[in-house]
Amino acid sequence: MGQASLATFYVVFAILTIFLNTEFIGTWNANAIYRTVSTALSAYPFHNPAHGANGTSTRHIDHVQDPEQVYHWLKTSLKPVIFGEQEPMSSRSSWGNWSSWNHSVTPATVGSFNRIVLARFTFKRWAVVPTVGQFSSSTPNRLAGFTRAMSPFARSADEETTDLCRPGQNVSSDSCYTWQTEHAFDHAGGYVSFLDPMEGVQAYDALLDSMYEANAFDLRLGSFTVDFIVYNANVDMFVQFILHFTFDFAGNIEMTQIARSFNLNVFNTDVLLYLVFYIIRIACVVMLVIFLLIEFRRMWDLGFFQHFRRQGAATDLVSITVSLGVFLSYWVIEQMPSFSQFQFEDLQHPDTRAAAYVSLCEVASSLQDQGLLIALNLLVVSLRTVSLVSGLHSNLGLIQQVLHVSLPNFVAFFGMFMMLQAGFVLMSFFAFGSGYLGMSDIGLCIYKSFAMLTGDMVFDDIYRVDEILGIIYFFFFYILFYLVLINIFVTLLMSGYDVVDYELQKRGLNEKEQNPITLIFEELKADVVGNILKYGATVIKYATICLDPIVVSIKACFFCSTPSFLTSGVRTKQRTAGAADVHDAQAQNSEVQHDPEQRLRRNLVGFTSMIVFMAVWITLMTLQGRGVDSFLASKATLQESALDVMFSRDDNLKNFDSIHTFADVKPWAEAAIVGLYSNPTCAEQTASGGSWQSDADCNSANNSQQLINRIANWNIGFLNTTFVRLTVQPACFVATSSRWASGSPTLRRTPNVECWNSVCTDVFSQELCRTADGQILDTASLSMAVNLTSQLPETFKFQYDVPSKDLGPFRMLGGLAFSLGVTAAECQEMLSLLGADRWFSENSASMVFDWISYNGNMDLFTHNVVGFSLMRTGVMIRSTESKTFPMNVDTGGGYFHLQTLVLMLFGIYAALLLYHIVEMCRTIHHEFKRSRYMQKPFSKFLADFLSQTWNVVDLLSLLISSATFVTFIVFVMNTFRAQYQFSVDDLAKYVVPNDAAQAFAMPQAVNPVRYLEDDWYFFKEFELVQSIYSIFLQFAALNSLFIAIKTIKIVNRFGKVSKFSQTLAKGRSRNMYFLIVIKLQMVGFALAMTVIFGTMVEGFSSPIATMGSLLYWVCGWADLDPLLQASPILAILFFVAFIVIFRFISTNMFLATQLNTFADLVGESDILAAKRAASAKTGIKEVRYGSKKELQDTNEDTLRGVLVTKTITFVLPTAKLHAGMYGCNGASR
Repeated sequence: MGQASLATFYVVFAILTIFLNTEFIGTWNANAIYRTVSTALSAYPFHNPAHGANGTSTRHIDHVQDPEQVYHWLKTSLKPVIFGEQEPMSSRSSWGNWSSWNHSVTPATVGSFNRIVLARFTFKRWAVVPTVGQFSSSTPNRLAGFTRAMSPFARSADEETTDLCRPGQNVSSDSCYTWQTEHAFDHAGGYVSFLDPMEGVQAYDALLDSMYEANAFDLRLGSFTVDFIVYNANVDMFVQFILHFTFDFAGNIEMTQIARSFNLNVFNTDVLLYLVFYIIRIACVVMLVIFLLIEFRRMWDLGFFQHFRRQGAATDLVSITVSLGVFLSYWVIEQMPSFSQFQFEDLQHPDTRAAAYVSLCEVASSLQDQGLLIALNLLVVSLRTVSLVSGLHSNLGLIQQVLHVSLPNFVAFFGMFMMLQAGFVLMSFFAFGSGYLGMSDIGLCIYKSFAMLTGDMVFDDIYRVDEILGIIYFFFFYILFYLVLINIFVTLLMSGYDVVDYELQKRGLNEKEQNPITLIFEELKADVVGNILKYGATVIKYATICLDPIVVSIKACFFCSTPSFLTSGVRTKQRTAGAADVHDAQAQNSEVQHDPEQRLRRNLVGFTSMIVFMAVWITLMTLQGRGVDSFLASKATLQESALDVMFSRDDNLKNFDSIHTFADVKPWAEAAIVGLYSNPTCAEQTASGGSWQSDADCNSANNSQQLINRIANWNIGFLNTTFVRLTVQPACFVATSSRWASGSPTLRRTPNVECWNSVCTDVFSQELCRTADGQILDTASLSMAVNLTSQLPETFKFQYDVPSKDLGPFRMLGGLAFSLGVTAAECQEMLSLLGADRWFSENSASMVFDWISYNGNMDLFTHNVVGFSLMRTGVMIRSTESKTFPMNVDTGGGYFHLQTLVLMLFGIYAALLLYHIVEMCRTIHHEFKRSRYMQKPFSKFLADFLSQTWNVVDLLSLLISSATFVTFIVFVMNTFRAQYQFSVDDLAKYVVPNDAAQAFAMPQAVNPVRYLEDDWYFFKEFELVQSIYSIFLQFAALNSLFIAIKTIKIVNRFGKVSKFSQTLAKGRSRNMYFLIVIKLQMVGFALAMTVIFGTMVEGFSSPIATMGSLLYWVCGWADLDPLLQASPILAILFFVAFIVIFRFISTNMFLATQLNTFADLVGESDILAAKRAASAKTGIKEVRYGSKKELQDTNEDTLRGVLVTKTITFVLPTAKLHAGMYGCNGASR
């Protein structure tokens, strides 16, 4: 098997391995569950008795300071998190009787879907010893031991192990706590208690009071650990959530959160997804065996020691070994009893729950350890992929070759670098560690020193600790490392690059090597297809012998070719015409090319036309886009009026970013959405004109009055019955019908997408859906979702609306559309009714509040959207949009009176666009004629034309410019935009067309509900106009970019500027190869860090998110605090390795390429100028060709009749050809 084939198959193996391991761990879902629980824990404040019996405290979990406050946090904050969503089963009576659920209350959940199955409390206490010394009289006892803090992960010789009882109770009492390791957290020892949330709040309070009375929360408390198993049936995921409180000798407290995830159903092949995992696992093992056999054969052929002298051989063996270890670990974990024997009933029985809980924790711990092995495997697999891919082309392996050549210098440099770094690390630790948390530990000092090299400024922090040493440390560090050592490193790297580049040019590899893709296909053809053809050759041979006579006979009977003499004249005529066309074009191009003045004139014309085109476009979009006006309108109608509004829940003041459940959405809506109605006015039409009057006596039924709502005084709501619309998409629930039913009686079948902007009700036709309360979800039941017959006016009517068919819902995505009315009272009443019918709960998959306002000062409409989507993991996705758009094109209100100028500029833009399209068509036509004359097929012409970068840029630019033009025309021609107007007079208002009324089955005009239907139609049309205008702005943004790039193409024709673009063009292929190798390396880091940190850190919860975070690191921004909480050692190791590899080495490879290429171009330019000067003296003209193929094409043209009238020197990159056939006048013919 060749190198290319091996690399291809290994890439396939790597992809399968990545998919299998990342899906097996499920970091995205695990992180979502962790965030849901962690957010809930941090959101609830706890009561501080120091504030009085009736006082409330705004202190949260991060503010716990002593053991006493740990107790109060458990008592007043953790309790509502565990039991806050628990309800009597009578509220779910519509489900009927569940045989798998025998409790009187619903599961104790967090975020609607994450059930807390069982909780464990483990606490450790310091032993005390007498104080020795002169201060013993004031402090007779002290905490035992020599460590600053007691680790909850390991047993300490200094902790107390005697039984802990309430005062007055003997040791044999049931209220005593026995120190143990069997059921303690991580078997590290401690006093242990378990709590089943199904036992209720009273059992929880009794347990805490028992521990408190036993002095568990006194000053001798060393560590307190709360951990519980969370189960989410929607995603088949268990998460062990761990919360540590650790107290040191100084009295400080450190709070740490840890999450460990696992899936007990992942080896169940009855589930299709897990069956696919099983098949992929077998396929990967088979491929690993094949790779291992290849390695053994190489060892046999080359010898053991000679084999490992090959570059990459050690990496290959390590990769295969680690991969085999990972797949072996899958088998070991699958044999654990919990995967086949676990039952939720074991966690609920007092005699078995401790052992069952510990077994689940052991599974979680084992999978966490396996995650480290998987992370190493993914990192090594990516490195081996890089090693194999690097062998396909010299440019792909250039980074490795440069590192190999520069290795001796790098070793010496890094030795000096690390010694200096160690000195600065120790200096920062001793000088600033006592007052700056970021340098309070040696590991943190290492992290900060490398972070400073990426641009992290810590001057203010260290200056606050020590003003003198802070200045000295900061300036000396940056002068020595940033200005001196880093540049020395770049110099070493560039010297190695020059050596490798010289060797490549010397060997001529860059021209002899095949394209890697071509090489892969050829080797695959030889290795795979070749073997197939080899064994099928005999069959094909005998089949050909048998079938040839028959085929020849059929062709002789039914087909005859046209005599050549009938077509030869046509072909001759075509060649003659083509030769003449090509001759004329070449003569014209040659004249332009060799006449400097004409070439300069042509360049100036192109440059001027492009500058005019850009100037017209910039002026046009500046006037039409009105960016500042749009921003101010959005800020006034959305940000300040809705998103910045504070609201209160559970005696806690929250903002929009604190909304994590639909229970939070309701108080926010009552504060923010109702607040939009706080400034109403009455628009009144009188004989003297329109005016705003007091809303007290406003009667919208009067033909001269209408109640309108104002936002920030000037932004009005103008519809008849609706100012704010609310769209709800119900969630679909089904009963759990598996062995997991006792863990969660229901499952949510609604797609796990952001339903606020998607259709999520199609599942109703696929499942027998119910609400979380058990009510059947169908068209009839949803139409009666809210009983409004007696509470609201007759103009209000609500029903379930089918997606893309019925008016009402946001963007016609389906669901329930509710009008919140035109007054604050109607809005508040509607929100109360929806709350009473439990739509502000998990019964909803999404909610969308949207409203449209008009600002007459700026003549702009604004459509504001606030959406909420509840995911299967309990995560609430908050989304906001504010789109501002005009409705008037030629004339309108407001201060803006330049519509006519905008239309004129748009006409000029269209004319210039047409000019550029014609020029592009002429270029394509010329190239096509030349290609046809050279008898090239159309596919070859297309490939040659698109191989030129500037041709592709021109095509894309023209396509985007044309799309921009068409979109604006569609916007201008929109009928609703042109005809819509609002007025207090019914006769002057815009009327819904009859065709639309019939299409949407709208009621008659005399029906009071028609006013609401009209508003739904207006919402739909405004959304259409706004979407067209948004598409126009998106195309306009892309158009601006490509116009600028196209302008660079024109500017590039001038000699002084062309050097820079030629540098980019010449180094393009090498830079692309660099990007491939660097991205492959970064993928390895991303996958490994996703596995290690993904469960706890949102920015690393998926490979794509991790790639984004790593790009931030490359750019110099890194927030390592969340990673340090998950794993401090690994976080610092990954950070340092990443900065060295990517920021110092990989990015500087681009710099080396560009500098080397630019130097070559400048050198060639100087040589060419000298040659031209010499040619001018001798009268010999020099023509330079870019390749041998270009010269051959020119020679073919010459042989077909193209005249060359001067003595020419043809210069190729490696040779010169002189032509000198002289006639009587000395000219070549």
